[in-house]
Amino acid sequence: MTIRNPLLHFYWIDFVSSLPSGDGGYGWVRAVCGVTAFTLDDALYLISTQLCVGRPLPTVRTVIEDFNLATLDPGHVRCHIGGPIFRGVWYPNIDSQGYRKGQYPEVAL
Repeated sequence: MTIRNPLLHFYWIDFVSSLPSGDGGYGWVRAVCGVTAFTLDDALYLISTQLCVGRPLPTVRTVIEDFNLATLDPGHVRCHIGGPIFRGVWYPNIDSQGYRKGQYPEVAL
């Protein structure tokens, strides 16, 4: 049994140009995002606040809504996603601080 909020939707959004990363760097090989959100506007808001902080959101090329996550590339995408059952950006995998997985700033202990 899958427990899922019926108000949330999966979005796979392809952009015309690369996205700035949340850690201040620029771009990925593929300018795509996987997002779980209430609406497309909500998904774009999440991307703009979690990945494009202080920078304009690139132009959207295509959007796929409510697709089957099993169709994503298992060797490149599915093995690098965050939690798609929660509202937020899950590809690229970032945490609540806006950093991509493995890109955390150094912390003095």
